[in-house]
Formats: sequence, structure tokens, C-alpha cells
Amino acid sequence: MNAQSPRWPAGIKRIALVASLIVLGFIVIQVRLLIIPLLMSLVVAYLLLPLVQFLHNKLYVPRVIAISIVYASLIGLLVWLSATATNPLISQINRFIDALPGYIEQGAVLLEQPIELWNGQQVVPLEFFPQEFDLSSYIDSLSSFGIQGVNLFGSVASATAIGIGWVVFTLFVSFYLVKDHEIMVRYIVNVLPEEYEWEVYQLFYELGDVWNAFLRGQIILFLVMGTTVFSLATIIGLPNALLLGLMAGFAEFIPHFGPIAVTIPAVLIAFFQTDQSWLGQVMTPVTFAILVGLGYATINQAAAYLLQPRVMGRSLNMHPLIVFIAALAGALVAGVVGVLLASPMLASGRVIFRYIYRKVRDIPPYPVPGQTEAEPTVKVSKRPERAVAENDTSPPEIALDAFDAFQGSRIVRAITAKNRAQSLKPSSTKTNTKTNGKNGKHVQSADAPLPPKETKIDPDKEEKEITE
Repeated sequence: MNAQSPRWPAGIKRIALVASLIVLGFIVIQVRLLIIPLLMSLVVAYLLLPLVQFLHNKLYVPRVIAISIVYASLIGLLVWLSATATNPLISQINRFIDALPGYIEQGAVLLEQPIELWNGQQVVPLEFFPQEFDLSSYIDSLSSFGIQGVNLFGSVASATAIGIGWVVFTLFVSFYLVKDHEIMVRYIVNVLPEEYEWEVYQLFYELGDVWNAFLRGQIILFLVMGTTVFSLATIIGLPNALLLGLMAGFAEFIPHFGPIAVTIPAVLIAFFQTDQSWLGQVMTPVTFAILVGLGYATINQAAAYLLQPRVMGRSLNMHPLIVFIAALAGALVAGVVGVLLASPMLASGRVIFRYIYRKVRDIPPYPVPGQTEAEPTVKVSKRPERAVAENDTSPPEIALDAFDAFQGSRIVRAITAKNRAQSLKPSSTKTNTKTNGKNGKHVQSADAPLPPKETKIDPDKEEKEITE
């Protein structure tokens, strides 16, 4: 018995969809602790995929061996950095936290000294603070914060096992993402209806451009800014050079506001530890602090106007205030990782929202080249004799044109070839034509198969060809 499965009514479909979304949301809430490691796995896989493709496509290394080489190199780099840079970095952070209360005390002394203005009048900066402002209480709190910071970094060994566990999890998941990412993308696309496949691929590639521009640009900016600040701080003898270099690199994840924020610690160190720098010993603390501040401003401006537009492109062209608010929201949701990934997540949301907005407004989200947004995606012929048969399931020619216009990966090209072969496959139904004795024209019967639709049809030209 060849009984077909009964179709669900529209109401049951809606109930099933809503129930699936509720179950999915419940699962996400239960495993929310895995969201951050999974995001980090996606980032690591996205960064390592170009290296694997280079070894596999250019050097003809087998794919599994190429993945193994890349991950072995990454693990070796992480071990080397942990052995060489962790202890100096922790010691510099501890020194900065210990010295911070002293900076505040010295600043309080400076605030109590009178300053002579241009008109000869003397003012005391501390008198402009409210009377209830107790500077000593802030100094005591900072001192206790420094002791807590020392204890925190002194207990790093107790948290090492947890950190290593998350690192292993991230590398394990990213390994399979690099290895089987094409299968995963193909599975996601195959779930969707066929007419949405090329739009989804186009959406994936647009999101890929956003993340590619962000990750590639941030790595370049991190290395350039971190190396530049570390080198200059080491040359002039500024204390905590490694810490200042790392802070300058990570500050690039928050455009405009991040570089300004990391300039303040450098200026404080230059002002209060002038005697530890050979350059600071030949000038006053104020002059040395101003010089360091001008140096930071010059480096940041050069990176903002010369380097950032070239490595970022226009994929992340967003207002700095929006990025700053997104960074604060990311910090509340996911901590440091939320701050680092706020910009690409915001840009990805903008891409998805634009796609949904265009679909809701019946505007083609990705128009075919040569068409304007106001033109329909498919031009329907108005000829009365071109009736569509009920059993005609061949895809419209415009879908093939869209696939041809869209340059994608091997998956897209394979789907294009498959759909083209299906559309060109001859039908088993015979074509029946009749001749109208009055006008001598050939008229096609309604049950005859039709050729694929064309986007542009010239009725006069086709009628002349049929008559001949």
C-alpha cells in the first residue's frame, strides 16, 4: 500500500514551531555556561581555517595532516607564551597595583599645593572638591584593592586547571569545526527550501566578510599597537612596558574610547615614576607625562586614519558611540569576551536585521546584477499561450542566473551544476502541438511541458521563429 503521509494543518505547524523554539530556548538557558567557550571555538576555527586551506590547496598537504600541523603549532605557541610571558606580566600587574595607592597620595599632595594663574591669583585645586570628599578613604580602599590583587594573582596556580580545561575544550571543538565546516554548512542549507538556498549562502558570505574583516584587522592592530607601545616604552625606560603594550593592543577592540582609556595609566606612570626612566630624569615630571601623552595620541591617530581603514574596510563602519554601548553591554553579559566580540556581533546583527527588513518589505535582499531594487526578481510573461503545466516542477531560469551571478565556494558551484542539470533534463511527456487553420500559427496544448522561463522575452521575435 503506497499511502502518503498526511499533512499537518497550519495550526499544528505553528504549534510545533513555537514548541520547538521554547524547547531550544530552555536548552540554551541550561547550557549558557558553554556559550562563551563555543564562541571562542568559532573564533579559533575561523582564524586557523585560512592556514589549513593554504597548506592543503597550495602545498598539497592532506587535509587531516594540515589540520594536525596547524594545531600542533598553536599548542606549542601557547606553551611557549605561558612559560616566558606569564610570570613577567603578573609581576608587572602586581607592581602597578601596589604603586597605585602611592600615585593617589602623590596626586593628593600636588592638589594641595597652590597654582599661580596668569593674572597672579593663586588657587588650590583641592578646594574645588566637595567638602565631604575624603581622599584618605579612597587611598585606603585602593590599598586594600592592591592587596587583593596580589592575592588574586598569587593564586593563579589554583585556577590553572580550570583554565587549561576550557582551553582543551575550545581547541577540541574548533578542531572539528575546521575539519567538517563544509558538511555543517551544507546540512544547514539543505534544511531550507530550495528557493532560499542562494540567499542563505549570500547571507553566510556577508557575515563571513564581517568576521573576516574584524578578526584580520584586530590581529593586525593588536600586533602593531602592542609591539609599537612595548618597543617605545622599553626604549625610553618607562616601567611596566609589557603591561602597557598588552593594554594598547586590547584597547583596539573598543574603537576611539579604548585608546583614550589606556593612555591614562601610561601618563600616570610617566608622571609618578619619572626617575625610573633615563628620559624622564632629564626633564620635569609634568613635561615627561605630557610627552608620553602626546606620543600615545600620535600613535593612536596614525592607527585610526592610516592603518584601521585599510585592514578593517567598511564591514564594521559603525558609530563609535554605538560600539562603546555594545562593549558595555557585552561586558555585562560575557565579561572580557563580551567586550572583545561586541563589534562583530553588532555588525552581524546589522546584516541579519537588514536581510529580515528587506524580506518583510518585499525588497530583494540580494538583487541580481543588472536589476534595480524596485524591479521584481522574476519577470512574468504576459503571453496567453504560455500556460504553465500543473506537473511542471523545473526551477525558473532566474534561479540559475542568480547562482551564476553569485561567486561562492565549491558547495555553491556544485549546487549550481546540479540545478542546471535538472533544469536541462528532457521531460518524458511528449509535446503536442496543433495548427490553427485560420492563422496558421502553432498553438501549444495546456498539458505539454514548457521550456524554462526566461527573464526577458521578445514576443515578436519568438512568434517569427515559430511561424518559420
